[in-house]
Order: sequence, then C-alpha cells, then structure tokens
Amino acid sequence: MKLSNESNCMTVIVGRAASETGRVLVAHNEDDYIHAKVKHHFVPARDWPEGTLLPAEEGLTRIPQVSHTLAYSWVEITGQSGGLSTSDCFLNEKGVCVISDSSCGSIEDACDPKLCSDGIVYELRRAVAERAESARDAYRIARELVDKYGYASPGRIYFFADKDSAYMLQLARGRSYAGCRLPDDCAIVMPNHFTIHGLSGLEEAVYPEGLIERAIDKGWYKPQTSDCSDFDFARAYQNPATYMHSENTLRQKYATQLLLGREWSIDTDGFPPYVRPAAPIGIAKIMEVMSTHYEGTDSDVRFGPGLSPHNTCVRRVCTGTTVESMIFEFTDMPLMTTVWTTFGRPCELIYLPLHPLCGELKQLEAHEDPYEAARTHFLKKPFNTCFKPDGWQKTQNFQNLAELKYAGSIASIKRMKQAAFEYLKKSESDLRQDFDADKANASDNCAFEYSLKAMDEYMASEPHLINAEVIEARITRGEGVSKAHVLFSYDSAPDEASMLFGPGRTELHRDYAAPVFGSLKHESSGLWSMSFVFGGKPLKEDGEGDYEFILGGMDLCALIIMHLNADGSGYKA
Repeated sequence: MKLSNESNCMTVIVGRAASETGRVLVAHNEDDYIHAKVKHHFVPARDWPEGTLLPAEEGLTRIPQVSHTLAYSWVEITGQSGGLSTSDCFLNEKGVCVISDSSCGSIEDACDPKLCSDGIVYELRRAVAERAESARDAYRIARELVDKYGYASPGRIYFFADKDSAYMLQLARGRSYAGCRLPDDCAIVMPNHFTIHGLSGLEEAVYPEGLIERAIDKGWYKPQTSDCSDFDFARAYQNPATYMHSENTLRQKYATQLLLGREWSIDTDGFPPYVRPAAPIGIAKIMEVMSTHYEGTDSDVRFGPGLSPHNTCVRRVCTGTTVESMIFEFTDMPLMTTVWTTFGRPCELIYLPLHPLCGELKQLEAHEDPYEAARTHFLKKPFNTCFKPDGWQKTQNFQNLAELKYAGSIASIKRMKQAAFEYLKKSESDLRQDFDADKANASDNCAFEYSLKAMDEYMASEPHLINAEVIEARITRGEGVSKAHVLFSYDSAPDEASMLFGPGRTELHRDYAAPVFGSLKHESSGLWSMSFVFGGKPLKEDGEGDYEFILGGMDLCALIIMHLNADGSGYKA
C-alpha cells in the first residue's frame, strides 16, 4: 500500500523542561511532491479596512480579516500552478510559530469526500499567524475558526508553539478534532497520522461536543465500556487505509529511538502523542533526528545510482521530497528567535542560524510586495518556479548533484556540515552577546555566504561529483510520452543501465526518465550520446522557461539548464 502524496512532513517538538535551552524547541521537515520553489517573506504589521476578506482557495470560504494584523515571517511553498494550501510555515512578532503535518486523511473524508466542501484550509494558518499573541492564543483561535467555518482538507495536524509552550491540534475533515498541550518535560515525534488516543489524561485537552457520539453513530467506534473510556480518537478518526501504515510507524519509531537514546517498539510502546526524554535534548540531537534514514538498521534499504536512501520503498524522516528543514530555537525576546534552516534536505545541506524577524537574505530571489504576495498566493504566475541563478538555487544544485553520488560523498559531506555547524554555532553565540536586528540580519547573510562558499570548496575538492559536461540535450513531446536525447562529454565509458535523466527539485528518480537500452553511442573521443523516455511530461505541471535537469548514473553526474516549452518539449543547445 502506497501513501505517496499524502505522506508529507515530519515534526519534532521538545518541551521547555526537556530542552537544553530551557525553552521549547520545534523542528519541522517540509515535504512536497511537486516541482516546488521555497520563498521567504517578511510581512509587516498592518491595519485593514473594515470588510476586508482573507484570500482563499477557489470554492472555499473567505473569512473576515481583523482590523490589525501582526508582523510575521512567512515561508511560502509554491508550484507552477500557484501556492500550496497546507505547506507554509509562519513565525510572528510575538514569537509564535505555526506549522503542520498531513494526517494522511481522516475517516470523515474517506466516508464522505463532499463533507465540508466549503470551509477553510489555508486561512487557518495565516489567520493564526496574523492574530496570535501566544501559543495558547493560537490554539484557541484555530479551534474557534474550525468550529465556525469547518475544515475542508482531508485531515491535518497543526502545531502552535512559543518559547514557553506547544500545542497540537489533530483535525479531521469537517468539525471533528482532538488537541492537547505538550507537557513541559515531554517531546512530540509526529509523522503523518493521528496520535491522540483517549481524551482524558492530557493537558488542556480539547474536542468538540458530540465527537464520540458521531463516531458511534457512524460505526467508527463501538464502546466496550459504559462510560466510553476506551474511546480512541486516532483509531476512530484516522483513514482506515492509513492507520498504522509503515511509512508513519517507522518514522515515529526510529525518530523516537534517536531522541530518547533507547529502543522503541511500536508493538509494545505504541505511537503516543508524546514521550518523556530521560535527558535534555539539544539542537545537535534534533538535527540528527531530522536527517535520519535509519542508518545501520534493517529498514535502511537502498538501491539505484548513488545508493541514496531518499527514493526507496522505505519512507525516511529526511527524504527526497524534503524542500526545507527548520528548527525553531526560541529566546526570551521574539526578535532573537533563531530558525536553523536548510534550504533542502538536511542530510546534505548546512543548517543556517537565521533570524527571520530581523530581515531577509539578499542572496534569495527578490520578491514582490509581501502584501501582494499574500493576496495572490493561490494564483498561477508565469515562470514562478523557473531556474534563477540565486543562492537558493545553488543549494538545490549542490544537493541534486550529491544525490546521485550519495554513497560515495555523504561521509565527507557530513564532515563539512559538522565543521560548518561548529563555526556557525560560535557565531550565533557571539551575536547573542550584543544583539540587534541589523547585526542579526548581517550575520544571517554572512552565514549564507559562508555556506555557499563551503559548498563551492567541497565541490572543488570532490571533482567526481561533476565529471561530465552536457553539450546538447533535447526533449521532444509525443503521444503521452516525452523522449530526451543527450550529447555529453565524459572521459570513460558510462554505465548505461544506471543512467537517469530528469528535473531537479523533485523527488529524485520518481520523475526521472529511464534509459533506452542500447541507445548509448560513442560518438568520438570523450563524446557520448544517449536517449531516455519519460512516462509523461518532464514536469508534471505546465510551465515554460529555464529549469535545471540532472544527468547521472553510477559513474557520472552533471547539471543542465534547459529551456522548456509549454508542451513539455525543450532544449539545451
């Protein structure tokens, strides 16, 4: 059974008494299965005229805007057809962060896909970010919005946190939910399924009136006790097709083991809403958890070029769809909140200590007015995800080239990352001794420049990562099939069976073209040509402009910038 598009994201939250910092720590891997681009905005506080409505997805409810909204940092995930509904992350000026995971659907959606076909989705996270004064306030606002308007997505798990506390709200489609506060001495390890079971014994537990009765009426729950004390929200409201699915249970098991430093059995220990660490958890340990592929276990199965762990039958915490990893390190002053960020997979990229409430990174793509960006989030924008030679793209190039050489390069990449972490951790400590917003923003830009330089130096010292040059590449569009023909220079004979050709910024291998066996041809000394076949368009979404493609295999890897036409055909000449 495959979850694919539903099985997105991973979150770990550590309560303040379980954290080395004495404050809440929040980590999140954002996973998306489209050709995505990640944009970072700072949206200033604003007063709004009466009657203003928040933008919403087509067909869903537009809710009234409040008269004044807080300033916030906004991580926007966007595709060629527009911004996504359930992927963006926020940190507001009060030090409240809002993130979410898919729940792989709920039984409400499985039984009645038309349930709450209006309602809200995206507006929930934006409204909370614009209004919440604290994590508890965010928890309240989210519930009130769902109670009033209903939730239109199949199912989702929201997290609201500040320096002192964290809350989790597990939503089924419609108006069914369960939520609780994270105890200060505990930690949440959350993949993509409901984990709240009984409704008693939880701190600040919430659930709507009639939740249990609805489950009984629908036949989702059959009481074994007269007082319904055996009610299990996760078992009753999870989509039955995804309940206890290995893509979730394995991530929860291995992430919990790493976090606690001991064995964890799903069969005997289950998948609770939170666990209690025996020792304080720090930033370095969370980075390890968010980067794990279950190394050294029976679940670490690999195959294909580079023996990458990201594109196998086993779903990992760090995976091929991870578009960004974030660790929120709160402080007493919201402005000083550090968001340790990788602009892609955390196993291959450097965590940067950023202060998004202090300003933006000049190395990232310049964006439009932030209010206009928020207003037009769902609109299709020409060339929205095209290749642009900025700092963010350089990180994508690095991880995509490293991906097809993973087994041979990951050990040295880890050494590079560790050296960078030690350097950046010292810089962050120095910054906090004499902190102001301008210094923090300058430090952020220096950190990004440092990481780009470290990647360049690594590539120069590891020439095997780029040891082929593409002379020409063409894609032609046929009846439901696209074919690619590539001419490239290489100083030895390529391994034809291992070769792949496809776009960057997608789950590598999933959307890559397979080789046409027997098409490899030695054109002349050091010059080769080869053909590939895509199952459809080289990108799932219509798009026109320049995109990055990867040519790779067991013994070569090269980056190509190609121009795609709207029909999916393209060329590099």
